[in-house]
This record gives sequence, structure tokens and C-alpha cells, in this order.
Amino acid sequence: MTQNPADVPGRAQNPPVDAAGIAAEADAFWRSDWTYLATFQVQHIDAIEADVKGLALPKPVVDKIYFGNARRIFALPRQ
Repeated sequence: MTQNPADVPGRAQNPPVDAAGIAAEADAFWRSDWTYLATFQVQHIDAIEADVKGLALPKPVVDKIYFGNARRIFALPRQ
């Protein structure tokens, strides 16, 4: 979640310290990534100072990115 922080020194000195802060930050990143991958919606990306149109990838591709990779990384059995 801190790969491209808006303010590197500030993030290093003031990361979320409680579970609610961490959960809120994780949720915001997940929603932004999902919007980019699964829709054509345009969103502003501060890191590159540009508006970016979503990819609207097919559902099987989005499922593989989220569920398939999680299953592989966490060694979950196939259903």
C-alpha cells in the first residue's frame, strides 16, 4: 500500500496506526484498482498527475487477478 505514497517522508513518519486506518487505506486502494481493472470509469491518478480510463477487463481476467492470485499465493485448494 505504500509503494507510491503521495508524501514519502510523511507516510514513513505517520503510517496508519490503528486497524481502522489500515483497513480504510486498504479499502481505498482496492476500490481504485478494481475500478481501473473492471470498468471504463475515468479516475485521476495523483502519482502520474493524469486522468486514466479503466481497462474494463473481462470478468474471468479480473477474477484471476483477485481470486486466482490469492488462491495461488495462500495455497488455497481449488473448488
